[in-house]
Amino acid sequence: MNMKIKELNNLSEIEKTKLLIDITNCIENARSIKDFITDARAVLQKSGLPVFSLSLATEEKGSQYLLVNADLGRLNAAGLNQEDELSELNIVRKVPLIELKEKHRNIINPLMSGIIVKTKTVEFDDDITQTRSFDKTLFLEYFFSMSSILQKLHAGQDLNALIENDTTGELVIFPIKSGNAFVGTVDLLVPPGHGVMSKDDVRLMTLITRIIGSSYRNFMNIFRASTSESKFRAIFESTPLPIYVVDRNFQIIEANNRFKAWYPGYHEGENCICRDIMPDDEKSQFCSECSVKETLESGKAVSREIKITRESGVSYYKIKSSPIVSDNGEISAVMQTVEDITEKALEHRQIKKQNKKLELEVSQKIDILKEKEKNLRTLVDTVHGIEAEKDRGESVEKIIQGYMDLNAKAVAFVINNGDTMHVARVYPDMRRSALDGIFEGNLEGGEFSLKRNPGNPFCVSVKMVNPIFFIGHDGLEDFFESCFPNKQKKIISKAVSLCEGLSLIIFPLEAKEGAEGAIAVLAELDVLESNFEYFQLLSNSAAVEISRRKSAEALAETEDEYRRMIDSSHDMIAFCDRHGNMHLCNEAFYQKTGSSDDLSSLNLFDFFPKLERTALKKMMEGLFEDDENPGAVEAEMIAVDGAALSTEIEMTRTSPSSKRIQVLIRDVSDHKKMESQLNTIYSIHEQIIQTDMIGIVTTDLKGCITKWNIGAVKILGYTEKEVLNRNIRDFIVPGTGDVLSSFGKMRTDQPERKNSEIKLRRKNGEPVTVMYVESIMKDDRGNPIIVVAFFFDISEKISLEVKSNELIHQLSQAQKVTILALAKLTEYRDWETGSHLERIMKYTELLAHELSTYKNFKNYISDEYINDLVSSCPLHDIGKVGIPDQILHKPGKLTTEEFEIMKSHTIIGGDTIHEAEQKIKNRSYLNLGKEVAYYHHEKWDGTGYPRGLKQDEIPLSARIVAIADVYDALTSKRPYKEAFDHRKAADIIKKSARTHFDDMVVRAFIHCEKDFIQYNDIARASKNTEGNFSQEIDINNTLN
Repeated sequence: MNMKIKELNNLSEIEKTKLLIDITNCIENARSIKDFITDARAVLQKSGLPVFSLSLATEEKGSQYLLVNADLGRLNAAGLNQEDELSELNIVRKVPLIELKEKHRNIINPLMSGIIVKTKTVEFDDDITQTRSFDKTLFLEYFFSMSSILQKLHAGQDLNALIENDTTGELVIFPIKSGNAFVGTVDLLVPPGHGVMSKDDVRLMTLITRIIGSSYRNFMNIFRASTSESKFRAIFESTPLPIYVVDRNFQIIEANNRFKAWYPGYHEGENCICRDIMPDDEKSQFCSECSVKETLESGKAVSREIKITRESGVSYYKIKSSPIVSDNGEISAVMQTVEDITEKALEHRQIKKQNKKLELEVSQKIDILKEKEKNLRTLVDTVHGIEAEKDRGESVEKIIQGYMDLNAKAVAFVINNGDTMHVARVYPDMRRSALDGIFEGNLEGGEFSLKRNPGNPFCVSVKMVNPIFFIGHDGLEDFFESCFPNKQKKIISKAVSLCEGLSLIIFPLEAKEGAEGAIAVLAELDVLESNFEYFQLLSNSAAVEISRRKSAEALAETEDEYRRMIDSSHDMIAFCDRHGNMHLCNEAFYQKTGSSDDLSSLNLFDFFPKLERTALKKMMEGLFEDDENPGAVEAEMIAVDGAALSTEIEMTRTSPSSKRIQVLIRDVSDHKKMESQLNTIYSIHEQIIQTDMIGIVTTDLKGCITKWNIGAVKILGYTEKEVLNRNIRDFIVPGTGDVLSSFGKMRTDQPERKNSEIKLRRKNGEPVTVMYVESIMKDDRGNPIIVVAFFFDISEKISLEVKSNELIHQLSQAQKVTILALAKLTEYRDWETGSHLERIMKYTELLAHELSTYKNFKNYISDEYINDLVSSCPLHDIGKVGIPDQILHKPGKLTTEEFEIMKSHTIIGGDTIHEAEQKIKNRSYLNLGKEVAYYHHEKWDGTGYPRGLKQDEIPLSARIVAIADVYDALTSKRPYKEAFDHRKAADIIKKSARTHFDDMVVRAFIHCEKDFIQYNDIARASKNTEGNFSQEIDINNTLN
């Protein structure tokens, strides 16, 4: 259509009136049913209404058909560009009605019942009009079945894809009825953006469909009457009204059988004057108001009512005169019909009776008002009652009782739990039990998925947030079929028969965030209609109550989770007012301060010295005055037993309006101690780097110098200031070598190195031969970041060897100093560390050498890797410096809480070495030591700690040391067990392959068992110092 589509409510009253008149006039212009349906649709579209198609029912040879005239061009279908296709766009198609009932019963059955059918996204601003909503897919299938063009164009295509690309809008189908009979439909394509049909829209379309139905009925009467002379004669003779024809001489020239029966004096032939035949009382003159004479003179139809008195009583007749025009245009005769309107005349006498009827209606309305008052009181009592109930279950029962007080026969209460719908209650119990028996299961307490059951009426109501109506037998059948799509027809019929004579409405429990669920109300139709508003108000109140209950339950659960969270924290957490009076604190606070759990006697400031207390009070006051977070501060805290704790404190207000303050107190005593140790180690490394015996230079990846040590100054004579930002290649004698050449692929945990003899030029111009050792350092991800080079004068071959050996010795000593300094931390805490560490180093070396011969590890485990691993494995238990003595040296078995604290030594140790590694960049042995400290208690099956790593996620270094550590623990004497012999220890390790240990490392252990036995015997004989080793390796907890 080229004309602009109008929205229904944009038609003026004049346009609406003209539209209705034009539809009525289609009768006069149409010569056939096809003409009538085509003209009627054209009139609707010409007015600008979004009409897609018009269909009317007809009957041929005992079969019913639906004649469809559709504007297929409105569908914007791809491919409609050929003349032969376009010529068929508005053609009238005849579709068997029985075929539509079989294939599209969901759409055609509601229409035949007078229910409007629409796509789901169209909303009606009218709570009374009955509608039925379906997916657009069903509508396309419905229209495709009526159009061979659409079937040809879209054969084999996915309807969902067509819908996604469709821009024509949504569909609404209004049924056309003549009396109680279904005679067709008016199909609208609602333009995009016109998502709501107002009450005026619905009234206009309802009036249009009524006029089309009435006009179609009149047209069919006229059409049938004019099809042939034989049909006319049949109608003329069979009509229940007397009909006769009078010529210009007032002679009756023709009469039907009915007339002859009424007036036996009629005879065919001349001299049969109408005044002699009718009315009953004879007249010598013509009637004073002769309708025949008036029609002959005026040429217009005349209708007049007359009164005739007989012995049987008074009768009233309506005589209608219609002119009969000859071929030359003259009125040749008049046809008169006689209709007995006695009953209609007597209706006037009923007017007086209507007064009494009105009085009765007033009385009935008073009764209705009383019923409404009763319902309103029920509603108010229910709303107040649900607020007083203790829990959600009691609230549901109160809500259901409210529906029953409003004359509901049954109620089903379904709650939306997000992904699922939960059937909370079906009442009354007797009806629920009957339904349970029919569907062979318990309806109450059941759940069904929102996503997997899009057609379930409860899911549809929750999604659309609109009531859904299921009227009468057919409606309830639709309801049960939608709820139980897999059940047989006879089961559905049993359920429907249980609710015979009733109807059902599903009300969504509408809340701010969507529907909290839905309530199905089963009742008689008049009850649903009269109490609809009360049912809806009660549903809204139920939605508010369910939402409130859910929020309260969620808040309580959140509070419990928050309490568990702060209690599980290792940091101290306390809540207090601005004066330090404590309202809540976690378990860590009680444990570390040694205070009692009587909060009434606790004040936060009592745990700090006077100077610290003043600063903390000022900090706390600032939170209320400036409302700014001051950040973390360090302060000394005094426990109840007088022990001093180094702490880091953060304060925050729980909310801008709250008077409470949350105080986070982190015990950093162990951290301070380890930081001091690390500074010492770092100082040792700096002394090595600043030696004047070798030149050390760092550059970026392009060779730009960033660091130049004293040794470099001594060898080449340039100060650091003179060489910074210059390229290292500027100092190489041309032709004697190069630096920063490509490096081969090696482990990501080891820097790439290259040694070469080159000649560098001194500041005085003299060349000097040096051994140049360059290494590429990488970040945690293995990306190159910097080049470190060592060089020393090798002009004299003898001094070369001496200085080279001395350099290697010093570097090795620096490495050992680092490791021993770190391992020394645990020696202070653990009485058996020394001999244990020696055995661990040896067992680690045996396993690493064995694995280096395996294909999987041959290119990974080098001699340097083994040296680094053996040197760093003593660091595996360094984190025990952070474990309290009463746990570390406890002679008996650890409790669950103590074992959790003991397990933290892996994190403490790993973090300690990580900090050292950050200060001593790219030392591979520290990286391996960090891996071992973190992960030597991880298990192959993922059940270890601290991170629950599994299989190859666990670094190889940790997998190797794990077996060495456990083997030594098994073969060592403990306060809680005797030492196991090698055979028993080996059996335990073998059985733990692929659960606790890497199967490949266990295989290496088996291959070098003899070496383990030999070294174990020698070590035990030479150092019989079995003591109280820490209990963090619990054989039962570790292996079982």
